[in-house]
Order: sequence, then C-alpha cells, then structure tokens
Amino acid sequence: MFGLAAAISLATMAFAAFDTASATTVCTLGATTSPCASGEIPYTGEIVAQLKPKTEAVFSGGAFTVKCPSSLLSGKINSDGSGEITKATFGGTCTTCPKVEAVTSPPWKITATTSVGPHGTLTVQSPRIIFKNCSPFGAECEASASNVVLDLDGGEPAYLLAKAEPLTVKTLMSFGCGTSTTWTAEYEVSLPTSGIYLR
Repeated sequence: MFGLAAAISLATMAFAAFDTASATTVCTLGATTSPCASGEIPYTGEIVAQLKPKTEAVFSGGAFTVKCPSSLLSGKINSDGSGEITKATFGGTCTTCPKVEAVTSPPWKITATTSVGPHGTLTVQSPRIIFKNCSPFGAECEASASNVVLDLDGGEPAYLLAKAEPLTVKTLMSFGCGTSTTWTAEYEVSLPTSGIYLR
C-alpha cells in the first residue's frame, strides 16, 4: 500500500509539473514580470489584427475561389491564452462572392499555446462565414469548422497566419457552393501595439 501511495504521489507531482510547464502566458513589452521573458509583462486586453499590406484573404480549393482585399479580426485575449474574437470582417469587393460576412455571435473562442516561445498557435473555435451573391448562380454559402489553428509568429508586431485552413461548406440558397474550401490569410497584429510574445 505504501508503495502504491508513493507511486500515485509521484505521478501526481509529475503531472502537475507537466501541466505547469505546458501552460502558456501571453506577454507584451514592459517591465520584466515572470513568467514572461526579460523586458516583458503578461498581457490581458484587446487584440486587433488586419491583413498585411498588399495581401488578400483567400478562400479556395472548393467550388469557387473568393479573394477579399481587406479583413480584420478583433476581440480580447487574456494572459493565460484564452479569449474570444468578437468581430471579423472580410471586405473591399470580394471576387466571386461580393459580400462575405463573418458570424461572430456567439463570439469565436480562442486559445493561444506555445511550445517554443515567442511563437505558437491560436486555435479559433467554431468560425462561421457566409458568402452571398456568389456567381454565376447567386448562391449563398456557409463555411464553418469546429476549429481552425492559426500560426502565431510572436514579436513586435506579431502575425497570425491562416495556412489553407479547411472549412466545410454547405449551400444556404441556390446551388453551386460545393462542400469545402480553405482559408488563407496573413494578419498583422496592431493591438497590443507593443507586440505579442508567447511564453
């Protein structure tokens, strides 16, 4: 019994150590505060990311290709890596489907994780995007996923990269939507202005 109790105790301590080691802290530049690195402090606040200049948000690989010259993601992120996207836009005049609307009610939950700081990933739960007036049939299509995983390149500024993230497509009106597409985009984080570093 003593041996079993000792083994359980050791396993519990090992699990706790692993859990602590695997925790992620969202940091930005400031007076040094552990567990952030030198010259960084934990960050909780607004997060805003816009398309990098001269790039497009592209949905492709399915029945149609949609290119939008502007896109924005905004919401809140907490120092423990949790948060939510409360606004997402895809604008300008998008090709093929002139009107593209992101449905962010309820908000898209997000989770930042890292294995090698300051970089990591941002998992976005339940994104949902509606494509309207899609040519040539005037179709209305919905693209969604249980989650997508964006690369987060930490720094000042930080970048969020959607690299052909798979989305399932269904037809809401007319026909011609297909059954799948992918989301590709490069976003530059403008808030926090002092960058994001995952630790």
